[in-house]
Amino acid sequence: MVSYTLGRGARTLMSKEKAERYERLGKMLKNYGALAAFLFSVTPSPDDVIVIPLGLMKYDALKLFLGLAAGKIVLSTATAYTGSIVAMISSNILTELVASVILFIVIMLLLIHFDWEKVLEILTERGWRGLLNEVRMRGLTPLFRSGGLKSDR
Repeated sequence: MVSYTLGRGARTLMSKEKAERYERLGKMLKNYGALAAFLFSVTPSPDDVIVIPLGLMKYDALKLFLGLAAGKIVLSTATAYTGSIVAMISSNILTELVASVILFIVIMLLLIHFDWEKVLEILTERGWRGLLNEVRMRGLTPLFRSGGLKSDR
């Protein structure tokens, strides 16, 4: 929540152009800010990527907190269960370590290549049903970035 507060305070220091840009982003995330916070907090990636912009947009702090808390609970629970499953499958610590590292790499590659901006665009324009219809019609492939780990900048 410190990052949120910093983002909220930094808004007063922004140029008019940047403030307008965050206003547009705020309209895009209006109904999905808590979902975005949940998605970022349920991954091992830094939450500040979404928390600071939500602060700049003056997003509801309670909704943000609930999204972040739910994501951390899901992440922690999934990590604990995954660890116990890997431990049950193997009695050898080296096998457990290798399996955990491979699982971590696979999950990180999926997260890196997933196009979250495209998902938010579809949610904003067409809602949940539109996103589900998109996945039914075209599969998950269009929701992944092409071009590997290259930066979009």
